[in-house]
Amino acid sequence: STLAAIPAHLSHPRFSPARTHTLLTSLLGVLLTTHRLSVTSRAPLLNLALLALLAPLFTAELGVKHAEAYTRLLTTLADPAATAVRASTSTPLVSATAKAKRQAGAHLPVIVGAYVKLSLDPNSRMQLAVREELKRGLWTVFSAMGAEGRKVLGEEMDRSGRDVLRGLIGEWVRFGKWKGN
Repeated sequence: STLAAIPAHLSHPRFSPARTHTLLTSLLGVLLTTHRLSVTSRAPLLNLALLALLAPLFTAELGVKHAEAYTRLLTTLADPAATAVRASTSTPLVSATAKAKRQAGAHLPVIVGAYVKLSLDPNSRMQLAVREELKRGLWTVFSAMGAEGRKVLGEEMDRSGRDVLRGLIGEWVRFGKWKGN
């Protein structure tokens, strides 16, 4: 499957890491916009692809434009436009957008956990501007997760991970939560 190929291409790139990341992020973006239901129903493969695209952002080789593309992927998943999702019935009790958000909130905490773990890695060389851009995507994921999901995620982390997560959530509450993120 195309989703399973993304991590493989990142581990053995034919092009520069920056070019490879751009191409694969664009590919996943197209898959999400054109085949959302079939892609999101394969959450484990989607998570593998997203994790593979997240890790290179913690190197000095990738810049803000790569973080912006990754943030767009997270936003497409966690806060989809009403036109991006279709209801399965003619009179749904729960909107298709709310259902898509709930599904994203169920499988995207893995991405937040990986972000926290990579942030704590002493070999991390992420640029400050990249970090700031990625926060916008994480804030969208926090909205989709709900309070209980954020609590469970924090309980699964060690002390240093919880501290990083607490800081991210604190910034989201102060700056992002009220701006539609």
